[in-house]
Parts: sequence; structure tokens; C-alpha cells
Amino acid sequence: MKLTELIANFRADLELPELPFIAGQVTDAPLFNEQISRLPETVPFTRFVSAEGLTTYDRSHFDTEGTLELGKRYADAMIELQKEAAARL
Repeated sequence: MKLTELIANFRADLELPELPFIAGQVTDAPLFNEQISRLPETVPFTRFVSAEGLTTYDRSHFDTEGTLELGKRYADAMIELQKEAAARL
């Protein structure tokens, strides 16, 4: 999957093999979302954030409320990753 390669390249370029990466669900792309939802199963230090229940103002862009909620979900995922990193120390 190209996303796996992208993450590997980021980590290699930055010389940070445990760089956290969070992938978010996109609208109107069920097959793509199915693949990226499994990212944490195959790539360490990653999370998938769902956009379930959020609304958009067009086919691709979340409205204000959706954007704010998605940001909270990303923050929660990052906190989870940071706690796991701290536990490994």
C-alpha cells in the first residue's frame, strides 16, 4: 500500500523510526477506508481515526462541527500513541 511506503519514507527521512502517524477516514471511499482502518494492524506507531457520524458541507469537506470533532479524535489518537511510547521507556 502506498500509505505504508509514505510512512516508511517519512520515518527514514526524519530518522525517526517510531514517528507517530495518524490516518483519518475520508468521505465516500469505503474501499480506501477499509484498507487504512487496518493500518495499525500492520504498521507500528499508527492509528486510524474514524469520521463516522460527522457531516460535510460538500462531498469531500467536513463542516465546522465535523472538523472540530475530527480534530478531537486525532488528538485522542495522538495521546494514545504518546502513552504507549512512554510505557516503552
